[in-house]
Amino acid sequence: AHMNEQYKWIEGMDQLVGDVSASGNVQQHLLSNYPTWYEMIESKLALEKTHGLQWTFVSTRTGFRKPEAGAYEYALDALGCDASQVIFVDDRKANVEAAEQLGMRGVHFEDATSARAAIKSHGVDV
Repeated sequence: AHMNEQYKWIEGMDQLVGDVSASGNVQQHLLSNYPTWYEMIESKLALEKTHGLQWTFVSTRTGFRKPEAGAYEYALDALGCDASQVIFVDDRKANVEAAEQLGMRGVHFEDATSARAAIKSHGVDV
């Protein structure tokens, strides 16, 4: 129960994720190193239910962990898109750099305001 209490939206992120979802033709997927407790996070924050933010690429299911190239390659193959079409947002610089090495557009997350500006600079109307 204590762990469940720790999970809450980072200030401004609920609105940003909702705005990205509402912006139009943008898919949102999570590429996460979480073990099975991602399910607990979903039950508390309802990322998929409220914003369509899908837990598509969770390491416990895919067998790949960031920043291994295979984690990003697996996602690209599953999505069937070119790396340049992907905006990858992560709070760990090493994960962003690994995504950028494969051609994804990276955003190093520090706070919702700077993430919004960076996502907007990549052409998403948020």
